[in-house]
Amino acid sequence: MKLPALIITATLAMSVSCGHKELPRRGSSTVQPETPGGVLPEPERPGHNPSDIAAELNDPTPRFIYGGITLRYDDGGILFTRYPDGSTVITDLDGIDRITLSPGTMREDSTFLSPRLSMTHGEMTIVSLSLLKRDDKAAWYCAMFPDSASTIIVLPTDI
Repeated sequence: MKLPALIITATLAMSVSCGHKELPRRGSSTVQPETPGGVLPEPERPGHNPSDIAAELNDPTPRFIYGGITLRYDDGGILFTRYPDGSTVITDLDGIDRITLSPGTMREDSTFLSPRLSMTHGEMTIVSLSLLKRDDKAAWYCAMFPDSASTIIVLPTDI
């Protein structure tokens, strides 16, 4: 009795697997092919394009632009004041806008520990602040906010 049950089970198992003509395929590889010269291409990052900030990094005009606030030194009536604690205050002489950036302590990777940004209407939460570039005229910072928005802040280095 055991032999016919074994033959029936084996026949059913073989008939089910014989119906497939192709082997199941694996998903696409996560390893990117090498380019000539043996260097892997830079992985794509959604929303990141280094050329997007090229114009920002080529403009040494001190400025703060975020939301509805635009404070540019070349517009006139905008003062940049640096204090001994490292904070910078950007003041619009019309009295409407005042921004204070306290970067905190810079780490080895050019990000800052405990940055603070306050505006006329209160404190803004900064997720991260990093130094992008610095020369004898200006320092370019990138501030990231909780809503995934970011801005480039350019502060003069000669004040």
